[in-house]
Amino acid sequence: MDIIGKIYASTGNMVQTDEGDVPEMALVPGWHVNYWEPVPAWADHKVDPSSPDRMYAGHETFYYRFADKAEFIEKAKEAGLWVEPEVGELNG
Repeated sequence: MDIIGKIYASTGNMVQTDEGDVPEMALVPGWHVNYWEPVPAWADHKVDPSSPDRMYAGHETFYYRFADKAEFIEKAKEAGLWVEPEVGELNG
């Protein structure tokens, strides 16, 4: 399981900074998780990004978006996929 969490994407605008122009970034709604096989219990959360930022090498990748981290944890526990992380492993 690849727990991504929050994703930011370019708005297409540039922002002026002391170091020069940089792309303006905006939060993509949801809490994002990738998995190497379909999770039937998460069917309502499956998304198909047009240009994913991360994917599994050598495996098909299935993309899921939850409302927030709490919903993801709840659904992962229901699906039997939740393992309590070590301190610092689940950022965001």
